[in-house]
Amino acid sequence: MVHFLGPRVRVSADESSGLFTARGGAGTRVTTDALVDAFLPEPSLAESTNPLLRDLVTGGGTAVGRESAASPGTLEVDSRHRVIGPDGRAQPQLWAVGPWTSELPIGAFARPRTNAPCHRRNDALARDLLHAALRHGKTARANAANLSVESPGEPAAEPTPRTVRSLRLGVLGPGKIGSALTRAALRRGVEVAVAGRSPATALAARLPGARHVGPDVLASSCDVVAITVPLHVALALEPAAFQGAVVIDATNPWGEADAAAVAAARAELGDLDGRLSTSELLAARLPAAHVVKTLNHIGYHDVEDHGREDGDPQRRAIAVAADDQRAADAVGRLLQRIGFEPVQVGTLAEGRELEPGAGLFSGWSTRDELSRLRRELVRVA
Repeated sequence: MVHFLGPRVRVSADESSGLFTARGGAGTRVTTDALVDAFLPEPSLAESTNPLLRDLVTGGGTAVGRESAASPGTLEVDSRHRVIGPDGRAQPQLWAVGPWTSELPIGAFARPRTNAPCHRRNDALARDLLHAALRHGKTARANAANLSVESPGEPAAEPTPRTVRSLRLGVLGPGKIGSALTRAALRRGVEVAVAGRSPATALAARLPGARHVGPDVLASSCDVVAITVPLHVALALEPAAFQGAVVIDATNPWGEADAAAVAAARAELGDLDGRLSTSELLAARLPAAHVVKTLNHIGYHDVEDHGREDGDPQRRAIAVAADDQRAADAVGRLLQRIGFEPVQVGTLAEGRELEPGAGLFSGWSTRDELSRLRRELVRVA
């Protein structure tokens, strides 16, 4: 049976009985011994994974729009769908329309030839765009008439192509994040070897271009090995298989099995206060490896979709925490190759800020934004 509590739900926990009580805005009350927290975070354009919307309201200090105060998570527009700037004035030549704006949704699935409100809206917007384009064309022709024709100079020299060292990536655990990382790396020309429980034929069909190898040869045949198995599996790995390897710890503690494995690892190390990061626990399990914490604070879809070319000012930053500088540099080269900007945030101990619920775990950041957020966290601490 599913009972709906309605809007304005409030949940309280009774520590003595272990029970949760949920109260709906309409007076509904339910008491239970289990709670699934599936609340969505507050919508925010500044932390949106949509780069266009995010850039419009942040823009690296040159924002051209602002988030709607009345409808958080949407871009504020006026009645003519012009984007409202940070100063509250409408941008004269920038329009936005659709579900991610503050406009009132009207007839999204209206049929053609019905003169529905959404069609009238689109027609009016098209007229504004056409008039603006005609005005711009007249201005451009007038300006061109006042320009003198100069002799062309020498053609610019073709840029010298850079030689990029071949990288070899090993992926232990081709699940969601492991498969996404494999595909992203293959598209950028990185050699990838994959070790997993699936048969070689299944891996070849799912990840064409990757070599299927055993876990015992990943470290010896790859420059960097990404551990993308569940954390409790990672904490049970055989240390000898990662002798001297640069290891990416992309794990996060989720679920009871991970919690039990983390508790056992802390007890073994005498970490009764829980001060060690989970990557420090993994480093203790693999003492001869060089562990680097990264890629645990980005969604697996984003790994494939958000990479940008080197030099793009809006390239997404990925935090890197490590105790070994050479290992951090090696992982940084890999992240740059697949389209991201590595930002070193300190040691594995400081990598706690990359764990679920911590200050650097979520949200899209450029290099400057991530560095600034890191400095703010240090000041607070």
